[in-house]
Amino acid sequence: VDASHSIDDREYALQLAGIAAAIRDPGVLAAIRAGATGRIGIALATWGEPRQPKDATPWHLVHDAASAERFARRVEDHRRRVGGGTGIGHAVLFCIDLFKGNGLAGKRRVIDISGDGSETAPRDWNVTPGQARQAAVARGIPVNGLVLLSDEADLDAYYEAHVIGGAGAFGNRPRLSPSRR
Repeated sequence: VDASHSIDDREYALQLAGIAAAIRDPGVLAAIRAGATGRIGIALATWGEPRQPKDATPWHLVHDAASAERFARRVEDHRRRVGGGTGIGHAVLFCIDLFKGNGLAGKRRVIDISGDGSETAPRDWNVTPGQARQAAVARGIPVNGLVLLSDEADLDAYYEAHVIGGAGAFGNRPRLSPSRR
């Protein structure tokens, strides 16, 4: 979740509310229960300026409505502590590290990045979103992008080109021609 200075309080709340609503959704819960293990591990991470500390919740196992509700409430109550510029590349690397030693033996790992802007021009050494995406994909971790189209009109195209990647990621699905839909 983007918590940089370009995100206003309404946009921050929108990101959290969307995640909470999604995890509570009966269709999402049915998909979780229909999976190979009937549960998922999930954590929330907030990010901003590459030099600022990132923030993350502990990992939660979601397998039923009660566990989904516990995580949704944790998300809704997540306090904003990050600021500065937009450090997508460092956010992806931070999320890769969250998987290490989390005590979960998941068969699939995914990073979902939400934000309202492209990478801020680096002030110091920086990892680009494309480099971080390559690091994730090399580890078998697809990166999805969820954009808030409030500040940059073509941000969805930027995310397609620089952030999203890996097998099964948003934007990497085959596109059908109108005659095949």
